[in-house]
Amino acid sequence: MVDLKDVGKAKEEQWFNAHEAEMLRKAREKKEAELHKKREAEENAERERLKAAHYMHCPKCGRKMAEKSLDGINVDECTMCGGVYFDAGELEQLLSKKVEERKGFFKRLMGA
Repeated sequence: MVDLKDVGKAKEEQWFNAHEAEMLRKAREKKEAELHKKREAEENAERERLKAAHYMHCPKCGRKMAEKSLDGINVDECTMCGGVYFDAGELEQLLSKKVEERKGFFKRLMGA
């Protein structure tokens, strides 16, 4: 006589052995996705923290900077030391102007 308990256990073991690799792969993918999501959240939090600490602060003295528009070009000027900084593309905009326009730009920048 065949013990039904043993047959059930054997079938369960057979099914598990057949599907174990797939289950492990899915579990590994889930864990990797969770880790990726966690790392991404940590990186975003760090980026925001750094932005809050440094955005619109003078690289020379650390004080707040104010944006100033001259001839359609925005420059960042330190409210303390007077340093002037260009964002990406702003210097190229200035250099593409004619020589006379550039001279006038710098005079206006210096308040003359």
